[in-house]
Amino acid sequence: MKTLSRRLRVTYLIFGAILLAQGALFFGTGSQAGGETVDNSDKIIKTRGIIIVDEQGRERVLIGAPIPQAKNRVFTDKTRALAAWKDKMPESGKFYWDKFDELHKASVGMLILDENGFDRVAVGDQLPDANTGRRIGSATGITIHNDKGYERAGFGTIKVGDKFQVGLGMDDEYGEALNLFASKDLGVGLRINDSKNQLIFGTLEPNKLGNKSDQPFSGYMFSQGSEVKHQFNVLQKK
Repeated sequence: MKTLSRRLRVTYLIFGAILLAQGALFFGTGSQAGGETVDNSDKIIKTRGIIIVDEQGRERVLIGAPIPQAKNRVFTDKTRALAAWKDKMPESGKFYWDKFDELHKASVGMLILDENGFDRVAVGDQLPDANTGRRIGSATGITIHNDKGYERAGFGTIKVGDKFQVGLGMDDEYGEALNLFASKDLGVGLRINDSKNQLIFGTLEPNKLGNKSDQPFSGYMFSQGSEVKHQFNVLQKK
């Protein structure tokens, strides 16, 4: 009986120590809750990357800093990319396959793939380049792609040199169709494009976008190709 009683006391002490340790973890240093300092470290996952797969085992969500490599992703598989995009981007066109490996394909944030491995949504910093070519700078924000991996919409900031541009864009099959832009270097405005025409409402800095003058522009401008067909500049001197 004495041995059993001693073992029970030891068991109680160990059990109590475990409870105290758990209490210290939960109520230790950290965030404030009801006047108590709470340590949430046991609720935080610290890792470099996460890959989420669907019920078929296909990689669908990549999260990381940078996002992890995925064997199912078309953009990082040159053979699959060539098979998927060669008709719209032949070697003789604006996209050169010998430059494909130079495209930035990583990101710090999250990338969602479809069941076929095409990029569909990217959110984060240092966003991937479009599959059609390099960006003019490092982008932060969100991009949305169609079911073939072509970028069709986006919102964010992009750093060009030491300056930032903010933009919201929507693309059609010809390229950028609708764009809201704000930049100290370019101006502020709305640009509408189709395959032949361009319409700009806003303020443009000299010799930027459609403004080919050495003077600032504020108003609207309609162009066909490279030729300005009509414009109204409220800043124009009379």
